[in-house]
Amino acid sequence: QIITLALRRANTGEIANILDYIPKNITLLPNTSGARNADEALRIARLSRELGCGELIKIEVISDSRYLLPDN
Repeated sequence: QIITLALRRANTGEIANILDYIPKNITLLPNTSGARNADEALRIARLSRELGCGELIKIEVISDSRYLLPDN
């Protein structure tokens, strides 16, 4: 079982974190949701690796956050 998780929206502070509610036997697939360009997606992907989320990542780049549509 796999759950995709937007790293940009993950909370690492003292406030309740969604990771606290995901069973440990579930595989996490981080994604770059919220990235507006390739540079931001790469930064988020590198952060994911440094946080120990593994080598796999789902790349998402949405330049128009109003409609959540990719570039044509």
